[in-house]
Amino acid sequence: MQALRNIKYTLRKYFVPMLMSLIGLILAFSAFMLISVQLDFEKGFDRFHPDAGNIYRVDLSDNNTIFRSILPPGFSDEVIRSSSHIVAGTVVCPFLGEVYITTMKDGVSSGFIETANVVSEDFFKVFGIKIVEGDPATLSKNEQLAIPQSTARKIFGNESPIGKQVKIKSGTGFLRSDKWTVGAVYEDLPANSQIRNEIYMKIPDFFLQNFGVSNFVCYLRLDDSENVSLVEDEFNSKFEFDKYRGLTPIYLTPLVDVYFQEEKSDGRVFRSGSLTQYNVLTIISFLIIIVGLLNFTNFYTSLIPSRLKSINTRIILGEDTRTIRMEIIQETVLLSLIAFAGA
Repeated sequence: MQALRNIKYTLRKYFVPMLMSLIGLILAFSAFMLISVQLDFEKGFDRFHPDAGNIYRVDLSDNNTIFRSILPPGFSDEVIRSSSHIVAGTVVCPFLGEVYITTMKDGVSSGFIETANVVSEDFFKVFGIKIVEGDPATLSKNEQLAIPQSTARKIFGNESPIGKQVKIKSGTGFLRSDKWTVGAVYEDLPANSQIRNEIYMKIPDFFLQNFGVSNFVCYLRLDDSENVSLVEDEFNSKFEFDKYRGLTPIYLTPLVDVYFQEEKSDGRVFRSGSLTQYNVLTIISFLIIIVGLLNFTNFYTSLIPSRLKSINTRIILGEDTRTIRMEIIQETVLLSLIAFAGA
């Protein structure tokens, strides 16, 4: 292949300049790939959920702070039951935090610090989370819990955790028992999600009638995203807001848009990113590629005087100009592919 022979000749004659040009292109491709991975991670936040486009967070209007999304569980339950277009709804408490879980094995007690959460029973249905072992209806039962696969392996090793007894100590009042049974194991979720790999337990029933505390986030799965306005209007027109202080009409925020809402928090309640930063990184990644290609082009441009004599000689001897052009194109494409493979 003539293009490969040309590369070998150029490398022998201009080793250092060509090597530097090639390294520059490799670094440009590498930087572009690394930035692209981060951008893909952020852009893909919560898009992996089945039917993700129909999952929404319930927010309060007339509130521009993070507390627009922190609702009383009784109010959330009213929203969930307000429309036939709501396929499933759940409340999630982001404030339970770390718990101390102990289990017995061969008469020896082992302890682990894990994060936990109390949710309502349709939690798995809303987010389409896959149950890999145990009862999918675990969260409808008192004193049963569901754990991610990673936690199951960490605590129970290769043994099946289903039916195993554990004790949980927490510094909050959300748990009304310290003895629990593992009822289900669910598939670990990717890191780019508002829903985390935690131990999930059913919210105590009395919380669902409580309008006096605001500790929960409400998520809905709709039958169709086109019915968003209908669901909002249906609830807002019927609910008696005057009876409850601090509650205002609701609006639904798509789950896939939550990450770029740029909500001011420490990441404990909602994971948040900057859309401005995302756009800046996108521009930077393409600028890096352009600079790398320009550097590579400048090197080949500098070779024109030294290669012009041989090209003219080949043309005088009757070689087709199109063939020479194709060789040069093949040569640059092959070098670019080598740089890409190196990256």
